[in-house]
Amino acid sequence: MLPTGHPHSYDWLLQETKISLNLPKLTKVKLKLLEKAEFLSASDKLELLGLLLHIWFTGELKVKIDKNLSHLLNRLGLAWFINSYRHSKKGLIKWLQVSANEQINQFIKKHSRTMSPMEAGVLYNYPVADILAFMKLINRKTKHPKTPVGYYFGKVHSIDLYNQSYQEYNLRWQLIKKTSPIIYRELLKHYQDKSS
Repeated sequence: MLPTGHPHSYDWLLQETKISLNLPKLTKVKLKLLEKAEFLSASDKLELLGLLLHIWFTGELKVKIDKNLSHLLNRLGLAWFINSYRHSKKGLIKWLQVSANEQINQFIKKHSRTMSPMEAGVLYNYPVADILAFMKLINRKTKHPKTPVGYYFGKVHSIDLYNQSYQEYNLRWQLIKKTSPIIYRELLKHYQDKSS
């Protein structure tokens, strides 16, 4: 492997000995809590279920934090914080950053303004070809099929390796369907409502 340049820049993470590195486990109780969370959209449930299934390691919710949501996130064992950036035209944009553990959140808090697209792509667990396409290192396309998989997974793809990425996204979609038919049906309904 090539030298990575500045491995010492992550030494501060190792000093946080009280922070658990464990990933949350999906249990039947957690799945029921998520399925019954009527205050969440189908897309937000997908984000949280993906974290609990370790499909990705960080995600974003577009909802305001309240006691119901903070209680749910704590019961699910997910780390979260309010993240933001100032957009040149839209002003301050805020969202809820939710991660598989507190260590990942600490990394995002410290490096969100300096993180490379490669690092962000790994945390959001995009296929490598899509990360390289996003970085314009290989040919890219931004069109995706008008299917639920195309709607919910990834927006920038490699032209040459698109079939591999789509196959990976389809496997993720099938895992969601198998794990929670309830959330799967909510996602289908949301997709159909949006596309009609």
